[in-house]
Amino acid sequence: MSPGFQFIGCLRYNLEGTNLKDKSYQVQILLIICTQCVFYVWLMAPIAEYNGSLILYRRIIRPKFILYQPGLDRFLSNARETGKVIF
Repeated sequence: MSPGFQFIGCLRYNLEGTNLKDKSYQVQILLIICTQCVFYVWLMAPIAEYNGSLILYRRIIRPKFILYQPGLDRFLSNARETGKVIF
């Protein structure tokens, strides 16, 4: 089970287990829960072009990886050479 859904379960338990007089706090918590659920569904949606995981990968993860790729390649080649010397 993902940490996000565990967090949702804890919040629901806390909301049900206490008598909160402040309705605005309950509304904020429920809004957070709904937003999180919509985000997870968007990430897992089987839509070809608008799949959330593909959008996050193409716009955030891949550009950062390409930016840091030369440094990662140097680090791995140094680690490989160090491993050859040690073993």
